Amino acid sequence: MTREHLSKQVESGINFVATEWVVPDVRDGKLSDQAFTFTVLRDPFERYLSNYYFDLSRGYSKAPNLWSYRDKRAFRQYDYYSRFFATRPNDDHNTLTTADLERARQVLKGLDAVLILESEKTYQQLRPLGVDIGVLGRKKVGAGNKPYPKAFRKQFREEAAWDYELYELGMQLASDRL
Repeated sequence: MTREHLSKQVESGINFVATEWVVPDVRDGKLSDQAFTFTVLRDPFERYLSNYYFDLSRGYSKAPNLWSYRDKRAFRQYDYYSRFFATRPNDDHNTLTTADLERARQVLKGLDAVLILESEKTYQQLRPLGVDIGVLGRKKVGAGNKPYPKAFRKQFREEAAWDYELYELGMQLASDRL
């Protein structure tokens, strides 16, 4: 984004900052008093499967299968959401703790809105911003017919249990805020 483009955004009263790598501190149970904060979650397995095929198609990964796709990169780890919302640094590959999970829960609860990619109705939470919800609808959600070993999905669900816990919390928060 150019400085001129950013300046025009600020003058119009609209500021948008997207981040995949840093979560600001939660203060008094709210992420920010100065901004409307939200995230978009998707089913953790679908996210992982989509990343795998995206990386293969772009040549970013040479992993021969889903079993060997995991590596040091945060988005290729099983508990990606848990690490992200616990504000763990990307280069921190230590085992997550229950304190990390609690931190992640608090950060998620501190957002103004939690959208669920697979649930278009959750986008309604953006109405207070004047967002045209109709343009946000997705025609295709999910990895489609991408193949995967059924045994891998089962293992993934077990390995990413905390991400599924956060995903379920996100769905509940979204439902409560509609």
